[in-house]
Amino acid sequence: MSETTKQADFFKVLVIVLLVGILVFSIVSIFLYTPEEDTTRSPITLFVFISAILGSAVNESTRRRGHLQGETNFEKIFLLSWKLLVAIVFSLFLYLAFMSGILSGHLFPQFQNVQDTAYQDMMTFMANCKPATNEDVSKLFVWAFIAGYIERFVPNLAQPVQNKPRRTSTKA
Repeated sequence: MSETTKQADFFKVLVIVLLVGILVFSIVSIFLYTPEEDTTRSPITLFVFISAILGSAVNESTRRRGHLQGETNFEKIFLLSWKLLVAIVFSLFLYLAFMSGILSGHLFPQFQNVQDTAYQDMMTFMANCKPATNEDVSKLFVWAFIAGYIERFVPNLAQPVQNKPRRTSTKA
């Protein structure tokens, strides 16, 4: 099989995985997370997931294909699907880290209604806590894309948080 044919097969598999991933997560997101008061709008998490999927797909399309040589199409589809799922999990982690204020600053999105209302359930929490401005929505999508594109970004980002010494209270 020529190198051009192998590349064409790889891109076919990548496109199939990308389309199936977007379709599955779109359906799951829409059915599981549609605000009750407005059923005509798609949830922001859907677009966060799509940004992460696109980041992962762009990363994979620019990599050297040596790590997938000799694999069957099923194994390639499984591996690429797993990578897309990991990208989605990392983007969700970042989304929650931004909402909680663990990651904050000018480069990160700010959210409204995070501390204003009492917690009821996860769906209400995710529906009520929205990026504060359009700029914050854009920042959220950029960071979701980065989380999908750079596979080690979120684990490396979480490392200092995990190793941070805990404060202990000292009573006199």
